[in-house]
Amino acid sequence: MSRRVCSGPGLTVAVKLPNGANQSWFRSVCIFMPRDQWKRGFIVRESRAMDSQHLRDVSLSRARELPGSELYEFAPGAEAVRVRGKWFMVLMELHGQQIVNLKTDPEAGAALRDNYAHIQPGYHMNKKHWITLTPGDSLDDVLIRELVTESYLIVVAKLPKKHRPVVPRGILPEFEF
Repeated sequence: MSRRVCSGPGLTVAVKLPNGANQSWFRSVCIFMPRDQWKRGFIVRESRAMDSQHLRDVSLSRARELPGSELYEFAPGAEAVRVRGKWFMVLMELHGQQIVNLKTDPEAGAALRDNYAHIQPGYHMNKKHWITLTPGDSLDDVLIRELVTESYLIVVAKLPKKHRPVVPRGILPEFEF
């Protein structure tokens, strides 16, 4: 048996696939299975919409875990997280909500914007190389942590080798600098 995950507004389902099941079988389970039957043979986790403060807390806590990162307030209500003076995350308030800007690969950024309703082009940043995360139900903690880590890795990879922070084992996924 293997597992796959499908999500909808407010619900995440980890499906235990029987041996030999294919992608179309997986899609039909996610779309057509009545909600009351999901608890039989499936692992169901209710998810909540990502609110403004939770988005900030998750992204900031992940950024602080990364080696060499520092929080820098550059304007009232606007902070950047940087490594060796280079920004990889910007936190600010827009229309009463916290938003998070992250550095991204141009192709990955386009795919993320197409697949997630609450990921948009970078607000007040280069739209090709930055994305903005806004609060909403299309984001979860795992995705946010991965995006913050990826943003950090993009910046660190461009630093001269002598300025790169020492990365302890287990902190980051396998990545060659």
